[in-house]
Amino acid sequence: MNDDVMQGIIQLLYNNEEILPAEVSAAYFNSVKNFQNQSALHPSAAGSSSFFNSKGISSYDSTDIHKLADSSRMRLTMGSILSELGPQCSATAEIFQKNIHSFGIKLDEEQLASILLAVISRPDSEEKKSEHMSNPWNLENVADVLNQECRGLNWVQVVKNFDVSNFSARSEGDIQLLLRLVVRVSGSTVPAMGLVGSLWNNKLVQLHVLGVAANSPRNVVDFSTLVAPDQILSGDVPTTQNLSWLCVPLYVRLIELASMGLATEVLELLSKAAASFPEYVLISLAQVQDTSGVRAELLRRLLPLFTGLQGARPSSLTVMRKLSTVNAELLIILCRIALKKAKKVWEITNIDTLLKSFPTVNRRLEEEGSADELLSLWCFKADRLELMLEERCQVLLDMNPKSARLFFNFAKMHAENMRPRQAQGQNDGLLSYECFATLLRAVQNFPTIVATEEVRALAAVFAHLQQSLQSQQHQQHHLFAGSSQQPSLSNLNSGANEAGNDSNFASEQSELSRLPPGPESEEIE
Repeated sequence: MNDDVMQGIIQLLYNNEEILPAEVSAAYFNSVKNFQNQSALHPSAAGSSSFFNSKGISSYDSTDIHKLADSSRMRLTMGSILSELGPQCSATAEIFQKNIHSFGIKLDEEQLASILLAVISRPDSEEKKSEHMSNPWNLENVADVLNQECRGLNWVQVVKNFDVSNFSARSEGDIQLLLRLVVRVSGSTVPAMGLVGSLWNNKLVQLHVLGVAANSPRNVVDFSTLVAPDQILSGDVPTTQNLSWLCVPLYVRLIELASMGLATEVLELLSKAAASFPEYVLISLAQVQDTSGVRAELLRRLLPLFTGLQGARPSSLTVMRKLSTVNAELLIILCRIALKKAKKVWEITNIDTLLKSFPTVNRRLEEEGSADELLSLWCFKADRLELMLEERCQVLLDMNPKSARLFFNFAKMHAENMRPRQAQGQNDGLLSYECFATLLRAVQNFPTIVATEEVRALAAVFAHLQQSLQSQQHQQHHLFAGSSQQPSLSNLNSGANEAGNDSNFASEQSELSRLPPGPESEEIE
């Protein structure tokens, strides 16, 4: 059997794979086996055929032939032939080029993908499964030949053709090698669209490839072509070099993989990304839909990082403004979280300023937020004479008397850091004395919800803090006698009157003092 006959067999199988019965294909492979036997008896004859040089097809053993016969109904690819020939066919560029020409198969995107996958594969034997084992193929020779032979091919289609059932990379190193080989052969970066443009049948491999690609240098995989300019946040916000974690199509594909049984793996991958690039992971997830639960879990972790409160990330305001354009629903949720967690007056000031710049969000927050979320904002507005806190409390108590417990808990939580109404410094607490008194007055009318003893105890805290304030003012009076800047209770009373309260701050104190005595303030938890 000479080269022409063998090429004819391969080409016949390639061109008629869907119409040849399995037994006919097996017969052709048996002819290869027979030639193998003849080559063993007459090595000089085999040696005269350039097609079988370098231990080519003549090196098949019986098991190999039967494997080929059993799989004869599968697509015959140049990669599968090269896998059988082995790494020796890449010993030189000339030998490799001669072999791929001798197959008689057109080198298109599918065939090129099969070759690239074949040459990154490593032997299956147990002793050779180490991740650190060097690749036996001469990849320089392979890349040099393919770079010349594959000009003009569509590399997006080449990458999509990596979606084959027999692609089973053992490590990230194998995938990195494949991506770098694409760069070497194509002379350009790996096209991101080929990776994220469609869902692969081999879903686990696609997930692994996407994970490696997302963390690759920009000169290997560049996602910038899939990133809209307005996706880039202003300011000093950390991001990946190749813009992968700004690429919404990447998230769409990952979330789709999560919904198809890979939720744990996708959550792990995105959690690692979120640890380094939380702003972009949050903004990108805000723009996709999910049924797997991965998105919801990540948003649950990420949103509290951007409340704008003490300890939040410096980019909070930037993220909030971006959410207002891509997902107002999440901005409302974020504001509700922030309002509920706020403890300082400056924190509420920042949130209020933001809300005023987004009237629609502000209106929806008032409509959809719960009382425990909005109470801090109501107290802040009452201090600014923008809201009647006593009326708002009464409306809520008429609707649901159990709100009394909510008001009491809020007042108790902020009692130790109360401030005069006018004080709004960096370290000043959220709750003013005036608002505290208003809340406690509202609560004391519902003893079945909040026991009178609890109200008395909290009133004792109020009295103790009021005495401390008066003592401080008295000391300041002696230190700054005659100064126009001297603080006094009259200022507090004036602020209370301007707010439209039924009584001034002093009368609020006297009203609370009429409650039966409670425990000393130091006894209160």
